[in-house]
Amino acid sequence: MSLPKVELPIKIDGVLDDEAWHQAKTLTLDYQIRPGENVAPSASTQVWILENNNMLYIAFAANDPEPDTIRAAYRDQDKGWSDDFVGVVLDTFGEARRSYMFYANALGAQMDLVYDGVSNRGNSAWDGLWQSAGKLTDQGYVVEMAIPLKVMQFVASSGKQSWGVNFIRNRPRSILERISYIPLDRENPCYLCQLPKLEGFDNASPGRSLDVIPYAVTGNSQTLDTERGETEALSNTEIGGDIRWGITPSTSLYMTINPDFSQVSVDGAQLDVNNNFTLFYPELRPFFLDNADYFENFMRLVYTRNIATPNWGAKITSKLGNNTGGIIITDDDTTSFIVPDFDGSTVTTLDEKSINAVLRYRRDYGDNSFAGIVSTLRQSDDYHNYLISVDGKHRLADNHSVFYQVALSETRDAFDYALLSERYGEENDKDGFAYRALYLYQSRDWLMYANSEEYDEDFRADMGFVEKVNFAKQALGGARTWYAKPNKWWNEVRLQGGGERQSRGDGLSLKESYYAFINVKGDLQSSLRLGANSGSEYYQGDTFDISDINLSAEFRPHTTSKVKLAVSGGNKIDYDNNRSGSNLRFQPRINFEYGKHLQMDVGMDFQRMDVTGGTLFKAQALDARMIYQLSNRTQFSISFQKINTSRNLDLYRNPQDFNAQSKDINRQILYSYKVSPQTVVYAGYNDVGFTNDEFRQLHRSFRSVFLKVSYGLSL
Repeated sequence: MSLPKVELPIKIDGVLDDEAWHQAKTLTLDYQIRPGENVAPSASTQVWILENNNMLYIAFAANDPEPDTIRAAYRDQDKGWSDDFVGVVLDTFGEARRSYMFYANALGAQMDLVYDGVSNRGNSAWDGLWQSAGKLTDQGYVVEMAIPLKVMQFVASSGKQSWGVNFIRNRPRSILERISYIPLDRENPCYLCQLPKLEGFDNASPGRSLDVIPYAVTGNSQTLDTERGETEALSNTEIGGDIRWGITPSTSLYMTINPDFSQVSVDGAQLDVNNNFTLFYPELRPFFLDNADYFENFMRLVYTRNIATPNWGAKITSKLGNNTGGIIITDDDTTSFIVPDFDGSTVTTLDEKSINAVLRYRRDYGDNSFAGIVSTLRQSDDYHNYLISVDGKHRLADNHSVFYQVALSETRDAFDYALLSERYGEENDKDGFAYRALYLYQSRDWLMYANSEEYDEDFRADMGFVEKVNFAKQALGGARTWYAKPNKWWNEVRLQGGGERQSRGDGLSLKESYYAFINVKGDLQSSLRLGANSGSEYYQGDTFDISDINLSAEFRPHTTSKVKLAVSGGNKIDYDNNRSGSNLRFQPRINFEYGKHLQMDVGMDFQRMDVTGGTLFKAQALDARMIYQLSNRTQFSISFQKINTSRNLDLYRNPQDFNAQSKDINRQILYSYKVSPQTVVYAGYNDVGFTNDEFRQLHRSFRSVFLKVSYGLSL
């Protein structure tokens, strides 16, 4: 596909009245790739594309036989995935390994991401600076895009660029229809390998951009000291800044000084009752999200939420030909890490400053294969954790791949850390070893996998999220998928099953389990999954039978609402008292929208366990959020989270360690205005409260009012 070069100006306003569009390359999207398999789509889509050597311009006219059913609303960045939207996929290196994806819904709300074709994972944390606008019409909707070349990495050339390209339309109705410019072969698991080439941009260079982002944070906070019963008030104003420098067209440097590394949005409410392992929370902070896909690996050895309060940070990322790499270096005023074992894990914080570093290198080779290294470092005065790892993927054939990772660690813990002193005694220096290997077969109809992994007792990944060690695991499973012919009430059925065995480092059997489930997708964008698990599990000297029957469903009764439900029940271990119990879990969630502005999301997680003698506990987590999106830039949101736990202490071995009644509450009001991902204003109020057996009335443990302002300057 040859890309025309046009010098005429284009106004990005969602109206196709600029003269330049008459000189553009025109094409149509002729294939429904989901749920149908390269069949005729139910709606027509026309695309115009051109360039002016600095900018790529794309316009879409998405006609619809029922324009009143178009799902369109104002959205924050990367929040419009369930809407009607259109977009482009650009493999700027033409190597089928990494691509940029730019999408916009019918009102111009942006979604963008970087997609790794080797691992088949997308990273929507990447936010480029580009323009979009969308408007509803009597025939459907129109979207215009202007994408600066400098937001993407590619190889500078004295001739034409040759990029992989595809154009996509998402049309959610009773079925979720995905429409494409090209047909896709479901037998080929490599999506980017199937993209045709787009040629243009004579003598183009991505340039060397320099972005300076100063910011200021001011606020008042109050924190309750429960031991002294006193509240500490603090007023504070901080000034800092980020610098993003494109050193070369393929290498960028991100530096931050006196960063505000607090996140604006609150984490989702999660139950941790009767759970021995550390909960996982996703990273939400911009510095760590920038090019985060460069540092992904098979064993989750990089988990940047372990870094809590740094004063400075630097990150450099680069892609040169088949070589990809990155380095992160920060300090931290405290040092937090996960202390794992075979039957549980805890998070520990040392009151010591530390230096933290991550090194990542990956070499792509052959047909969709790579080999690389991951190394991490955490070090303070009398503590350190060093880790080195080799990982990779080798594609044996079109449908056969092997993933692998081997890691070594060296840890020296602070001697005054009581828990580790009890566990390790005076032998404070420990070397650890771990590996994981996975064979994967993927085709149109079949999936098969075989997994083997082992983490020895002394392995630690203090920069990562490894919450279990001193065990070995083997797993085997497979799946068969059937696809319906057009005009059926169902469009896909998947049957899957498998099993796993786990053993401790000394050979003791820890767990043996088997699972099976069937998943049916159909009208109303529905999905119904019914499954069962059965097996045995060892805990503190005893082996217990475990079983579980689970049902999950989701559907859209209307274009403005979505309902999810998950129910599970069966035999489970009561870890606090080392006995068997009957566990029930109920998780409903409702999403509702009204018009183009109002969005509501309410979810609940209820868990109950019964043992001999009665009900051991009941726990409930409520997560409710309301967003009023005035425009794609301006948002007002309210969030409310509550976790209630009720225990029958007469049924506990050590009742002094628990509260009979406890409640945790987290509330936030937030106003945000975003000109771009770098130029933003946040103003908000947040408070956290609790009750327990000692504090019967609601106590506010934390309260704050804050204002955060940042401004992006491109030099």
